[in-house]
Amino acid sequence: MSSLKATFIASGYGIRSGEALSEIEMVRIAPTIARYLNVGLANAEGKPIEGILE
Repeated sequence: MSSLKATFIASGYGIRSGEALSEIEMVRIAPTIARYLNVGLANAEGKPIEGILE
């Protein structure tokens, strides 16, 4: 199966300003949001996107 790509835009408290990302895999979005919200997501397939959270 080919990997899915997604556009991801984040802004607000706790998000670094001015960060530009290259392509990311869609499976990394949910773990990133979970880390931002400080909730567990033990069975996630992907890993959080590093560098956008303060």
